[in-house]
Amino acid sequence: MEQVREAVSKVPEVTLGFWIIKVAATTLGETGGDWVTMSLKLGYLVGTAIFAGIFVALVAGQIKTARFHRFMYWATIVATTTLGTTMADFFDRSLGVGYPGGAAIICALLLASLYVWYRVEGTVAIRSVTTRRAEWFYWGTILFSQTLGTALGDWTAGSDRGGLGLGYEYGATIFGAALLIVAAASLSLRPASDCCRSGRPGGTAPEASRTRVMYARIRSLTSASASGSGAWRASQRTRWKPIGDSTIPEIPPGASAKAAASISG
Repeated sequence: MEQVREAVSKVPEVTLGFWIIKVAATTLGETGGDWVTMSLKLGYLVGTAIFAGIFVALVAGQIKTARFHRFMYWATIVATTTLGTTMADFFDRSLGVGYPGGAAIICALLLASLYVWYRVEGTVAIRSVTTRRAEWFYWGTILFSQTLGTALGDWTAGSDRGGLGLGYEYGATIFGAALLIVAAASLSLRPASDCCRSGRPGGTAPEASRTRVMYARIRSLTSASASGSGAWRASQRTRWKPIGDSTIPEIPPGASAKAAASISG
């Protein structure tokens, strides 16, 4: 029988705390990207190459970890924002397509990433990120989403290169309000079984962790071969086997004839 490897999701639950840390990490990453490309005057192409190498190395390290590692995960998030910033600036400015053109290109890349991920894995659910291939899809999609966010922010705030010229204050207000709306909608649409395990939204951290582990194990087992899956289901049955309208106890392997007769009789 094919041996099934138990995979544990290394993606944190999407909660309010997640979004707060995510915004802070994004701000840090974009500042670092601008520092390398603009303050150090290395240019967008060189900056993109540098941060692409860092991004690939961190994603590879993240994938090699056996379980969720906070430092590795958030370091990889920062890497996606720095690379996303330099990529967005390269599309917007170096290619000469302006903010609308750059946003359109990156949006197409994001949609293509989601489409390929769904076609290959059959789902893009966060809880399905339990294999190395799914993790690469996950981080690639995160990268393009970060890049699109930077491009849309520049398009909204900037007045050059086809920008809307609303300024950074209004741009931050618009996207901040949109983030709050999305967060509120996510909490309101979450199933009761996910929201109310401990009497408050999200449940406790250990409960959420146990749920991710259980879900990952179920996915791993159900994706195994038919014989392996059938063997697992058989091992979970009780020791009573139904036959017609009656039940008889299962005779343990190696039982003597006398013991077998006493059990069946």
